[in-house]
Amino acid sequence: LEFTRLLATGDDWDKDIPPWGDLKVIWAMSDVDDFAASHPVNGTATITMGPGGPPGEE
Repeated sequence: LEFTRLLATGDDWDKDIPPWGDLKVIWAMSDVDDFAASHPVNGTATITMGPGGPPGEE
């Protein structure tokens, strides 16, 4: 699975994705396409973004 999105979408319900540092994510899958359905396959992960830190602070 692969997808893309803007770091800052402008959507009130989205959180901005930091261009560097750690990003904690959650995910879930189900055979049913319904937000209210149980998602028996799920997990968490931490993704390290960017090359280290803000420009000049690497």
